[in-house]
Amino acid sequence: MIKIFIAEDEQLLLNGLITFLNASDLPLKIIGSALNGQDAWQQIQKNPPDLLITDIRMPVLTGLELIERATRDYPEIMTIIISGYSDFEYARTSLRLNVSDYLLKPLMPDEVIRALSDVAAVIEGRKQQEVTNYFRLAFSHSPQPPHVPAVLAAIPFYLCAYSCAGPIVTEDQLSILESIPQYTGQFSDLIRELLPDAVFWIVRGKYTNENVMILGFPSDPSVYEDTLAKLWKRLLSFIPNNTMVIGRPLADSQNILEEIRRLRSSLKQHIILGISQTLYYDYETSNPAYPYLPKDTEARLSFAISTNQQQKFAAEYARFLQACQGKHYSQMQMEILLRQILHLFKFSSTTLHTDLELDLMQAVSSSATFQLLLDQTSLIFQIPFQKEETGLLSAVSTFDFASEIKNYLEENYNQSISLNDLSEEFHYSVGYLCNVFRNAYHVTPLRCLNQIRIAHAKTLLSGNLDILLKDVASCVGFTDPLYFSRLFKKETGMSPSEYREKWEAGEISG
Repeated sequence: MIKIFIAEDEQLLLNGLITFLNASDLPLKIIGSALNGQDAWQQIQKNPPDLLITDIRMPVLTGLELIERATRDYPEIMTIIISGYSDFEYARTSLRLNVSDYLLKPLMPDEVIRALSDVAAVIEGRKQQEVTNYFRLAFSHSPQPPHVPAVLAAIPFYLCAYSCAGPIVTEDQLSILESIPQYTGQFSDLIRELLPDAVFWIVRGKYTNENVMILGFPSDPSVYEDTLAKLWKRLLSFIPNNTMVIGRPLADSQNILEEIRRLRSSLKQHIILGISQTLYYDYETSNPAYPYLPKDTEARLSFAISTNQQQKFAAEYARFLQACQGKHYSQMQMEILLRQILHLFKFSSTTLHTDLELDLMQAVSSSATFQLLLDQTSLIFQIPFQKEETGLLSAVSTFDFASEIKNYLEENYNQSISLNDLSEEFHYSVGYLCNVFRNAYHVTPLRCLNQIRIAHAKTLLSGNLDILLKDVASCVGFTDPLYFSRLFKKETGMSPSEYREKWEAGEISG
């Protein structure tokens, strides 16, 4: 199904085009329309289409300006221009913007169908190739089947589920995942037991505490409704603090990647610290409500901050977090509330350390329960009150202290190192330690650790051609080869295998 957005300033033409396309036999869905370019751009940002159809001369924002913005931020969007202006300059500009087709008014039905059919074929082919590539790369270690792309077309129905053990984490918090067990084996055993007719793949999600489950069925999955309910219940029973979001049946493989992205987005919005739950993705409703600090809580916290009463602040903050736990606030909602509390400090004379907000967000993503969240964030909120610690380090060079931390990272880069490990090693709070390090090196300690690891990985890739790529990852401290490969490409612009090939060809030096 191709998602289409139409921008046209003539209401009659817009309505007629929508009616005509909805009545056609093409596999498309019109997800939005607008009478001016600015309104179109605002809608596209909320729900990007596969294909944008726009008139050139639009009010507020021209069609060409709309195309330029859309393709800049969403490179996969394809575009078709419709216009009553056939002069060469417009056509030349549209070619520069990689417009797929250029149709002149009055629109001829057969020309519209031809243009849409051509673009739809390209989009569907691209989607299928994306899925095929995704299966080949991410699913190579999945239990079955070994040659995934070859069986895609033979499977009539799919069902996807996305699970996360604990909170959604950030890249800087990946070290906490080493203590989280992997459940791929249990997933596989249960599916084989309960759904012997299903073809399935279980792969790691974005990070190592996330798993994607894709089930292929010979008939409509609604037939297996009772068995699937039993499967979700069994999975939930032996995985602590697990959140699973289950999608709807898919009639082909082309929408799998889009479905996986939707499920993970929903997962992040609904994870509740310390609670296991199974959710069915709602394709119609909006996100969870945006929470606000209660006025009385805000007043008491503000008074404690303005009068520099740390104990009073801590007591009120603990009561507030207990109330949040009772209301089952999600991980995302807690992040919003913590930002609001941090904002209260800006109205006092208290000096805030740089990036204190980042420290709080990392604390949320590394807390499996509300109690751990309270413990970690309470330490961070102590920092603005801790004049003794600040005064102690002001007597020595903070850069020397940051250098000491960096030396520790360089000497132990192949070991598991978390922010809490650094806090215990150097006897300072996580927030203050991170602040000192950022001021000296302009990166977080764990980002610096990853940079050190990547530098050593480059040496291994160029100096030892016999070592396997997955062994390179473990040698430099990464427990997840897929994450290592993704991070290596982010830092160097190429995958580990590409880096080795270029080194062997003499295109780069080790």
